[in-house]
Amino acid sequence: MPARPLRFGIKVAQMGGSYAQIREAWLEADRLGFDSGWLHDHLLNQNDVTQPEDEGWTVLTALLVESRRIRGGLMVTANTFRPPSVLAKIVTTLDVISGGRVDVGLGAGWFE
Repeated sequence: MPARPLRFGIKVAQMGGSYAQIREAWLEADRLGFDSGWLHDHLLNQNDVTQPEDEGWTVLTALLVESRRIRGGLMVTANTFRPPSVLAKIVTTLDVISGGRVDVGLGAGWFE
């Protein structure tokens, strides 16, 4: 079996930082040649629920529109947050907008 190339990604958290900071990190990773960028799918700030938390698919859309080559996704999309048909429409729309650069991870999602 031939060796597959080593790939590198970046994980950027939406909590605690401004969109400008998230964008700066994402675009720098794109410029440096990272293969993928990842956000998370939390609806509440896990460190402090009184603080804001940006919605992952919305932020990912903005980032993939502004970047040129980096692939993107959420680690991981919680299957309880959106009806399957709505999630499918969100993902396929973003995949078209980004030129096929969306990766999808799907999980159960949990936070008491």
